[in-house]
Amino acid sequence: MDYRTILVHLDDSVRSAVRGRLAAKLALQHEAHLIGLAPSGLVNLPGQAGADFMHLSLKQLRERAQAVAEGFRQQATGFGVASCEARALEADPLPATVMQGRCSDLVVVGQSGPGRIDQPIPRDFPQLVLLHVGRPVLIVPNVGEWSSVARRVLVAWNPSRECARALHDALPLLRRAEQVHLLFLDRPQDEHDAGRLQFEQVRPALERHGVTLQARVVLTQVDAGNALLAEAADLGADLLVMGGYGHSRLAEFVLGGTTRTVLKQMNLPVLMSH
Repeated sequence: MDYRTILVHLDDSVRSAVRGRLAAKLALQHEAHLIGLAPSGLVNLPGQAGADFMHLSLKQLRERAQAVAEGFRQQATGFGVASCEARALEADPLPATVMQGRCSDLVVVGQSGPGRIDQPIPRDFPQLVLLHVGRPVLIVPNVGEWSSVARRVLVAWNPSRECARALHDALPLLRRAEQVHLLFLDRPQDEHDAGRLQFEQVRPALERHGVTLQARVVLTQVDAGNALLAEAADLGADLLVMGGYGHSRLAEFVLGGTTRTVLKQMNLPVLMSH
């Protein structure tokens, strides 16, 4: 298993260039086809907007998306990515990223940030992509720059479906990593639960894939999201791998507390699967 198609969502923000560089580095490492997706978005026009104003606004959106796509194409080519395309689509960012992402092995998006009326990306954009795309999502934080990614990886384990998916979705990265730290945050009162028994089976399963790792259990009462970010900082990790947890509540899907905390406070790239 390897990443053969990587898709990165683009816009005209400063952080978009950071995402593009990171995606290009991954494409080089994995000899993957790289797709830069620049949806034009839907502008919030005033209700009384005339035809001339609407035409101008749509034209500006179209030209902006085309400029972003062309800038990415030049960036990726400059990095030496052999197989690359840039798609400027007249579409809403969320459905476009989800639909295009389902044909990819890895989807790269940015952490939520302040919204702009001329760049209508939902504040919960990465969460919504994660919940709907059905592929692993690499979320790039709004701070920092990475000369490399996935050299020192922290993998958060718990006995859940989402975690199992994330663990296996990350295998192409884990096999290439210099260090992999597998961590199980357990509660002292749960010391003899089934999760601990499953955790003991994870290490040999990963080693059969050629992953060299260190595994440990940490007993803690601290919020899991904050504990994971603290562990990542202590290890000098440049990637956190974890499940994207959530639960249904009536007609909406609500992310779990650990996932919300990490997505809000993250300061390193995070690969999640749901």
